[in-house]
Amino acid sequence: MSALPALLVLVIGGGVAHAQPQQQTDALEAQIEKWVARARELTDGRVGELGIGAGAGIMCGFVGKKVQGVVVNMAILGAVAGAGACYFGWTTPEQLKEKAIQVETWAEEQVRKRTSSWVKRFDQDLDGDVDWEDSKIHMSSVVKRHGALAASFAGGALVGYRIG
Repeated sequence: MSALPALLVLVIGGGVAHAQPQQQTDALEAQIEKWVARARELTDGRVGELGIGAGAGIMCGFVGKKVQGVVVNMAILGAVAGAGACYFGWTTPEQLKEKAIQVETWAEEQVRKRTSSWVKRFDQDLDGDVDWEDSKIHMSSVVKRHGALAASFAGGALVGYRIG
């Protein structure tokens, strides 16, 4: 599963219930129209699709970079802690490997359990997984009608990741 299309589908389509692909796209477009109207109302018409897309993109890029940093730091700290435990004789490499496999299995089960409903919701071509084709099907009509929103989201995500 490619991360960018899945992220775009989850972020933009997150509030849309599972339905047929055309119904889901129509519901997504209605939700986007509601967000744009609300933003214009709150800012007296100064912010439109560009502002909403850029703001959401910056936020998603920034948070994504921070989460990535936390994951990398925890992996490094875990490796150092494991090496230290082996060095001081608190554990053996075999025990450490066994526990690492147990943790990996548990984490994989949790991720599969949590994401199974997302896969059902966003699988547009009904092939059992969320991939690039699903995002193209899901977002094609939305991007045609809301090109400024999509483009500013992508640009905002790059900026947010860079400053994060």
